[in-house]
Amino acid sequence: MTIRKLLFVALCCMGAIFPTKAFAQDLSNTYDKRVSLNLKPQSYIFGANLGADFPISPKLALGGEISVHLRIGEPNMAIKPSLKYYFSGGHDDGVYARFKLIGGYYFSECAVDDDPYYAGGGISIGSMTPMFKSKHLFFFAEVGLQVAPTFGYRANNVKMDGDLGGVYHGLLSPGALPDVSLGIAFKF
Repeated sequence: MTIRKLLFVALCCMGAIFPTKAFAQDLSNTYDKRVSLNLKPQSYIFGANLGADFPISPKLALGGEISVHLRIGEPNMAIKPSLKYYFSGGHDDGVYARFKLIGGYYFSECAVDDDPYYAGGGISIGSMTPMFKSKHLFFFAEVGLQVAPTFGYRANNVKMDGDLGGVYHGLLSPGALPDVSLGIAFKF
C-alpha cells in the first residue's frame, strides 16, 4: 500500500472510532443576527459615545465603539474594537466577556507627560437583558479593567497643569483603568 492509501484508511478508521459532535449538529440552529446600536448615557456628561455589535455566531459578536470627550478634562477621542463571547444565554439575554483594543488621541492638551496618544487593551464582564419585555430595547452593564498607556510626541505641546492630567487619564478618560458602564442597546 502506498502512503496515501494508508493515510486514507487511517483517517476513515479515526472517523468511525471517534465520531465528533460536528457531524451530529443541527445546521438549522439559528441565532439572533440583528445588529445592536449601543449608547452609554453616562458618557454624555463628557461628550459622546456610540457603539455597535455584529453577531457572527451564537456565542460571538464583533463590535466597537467611538468615544469623544469634549466637555470635562482634555478633549480626546478613542476607538475601541472588541470581541464579545457569551458564557451563558445569547445575544439577547446573556452573560459575556468582552475583549477590546483601545486607541486614542488628545486634541490639544495632553494628560500625561506631554504624550498625545494612548493605546492598549482591556477585558470586561457584562450582562444584557431585555427592557420591558421588548424585542428591540435592551439594558446592559459591564465591569472591567483596561490599560492604555500614553505615548508619542507633538511639537508645541501643552501639558495639563499639575497632577490632574494623570487623574483624568487614569480614572475618567476612554482609556481609564476602570471600565464601568451602563447602557442601552437598540437592536434592528
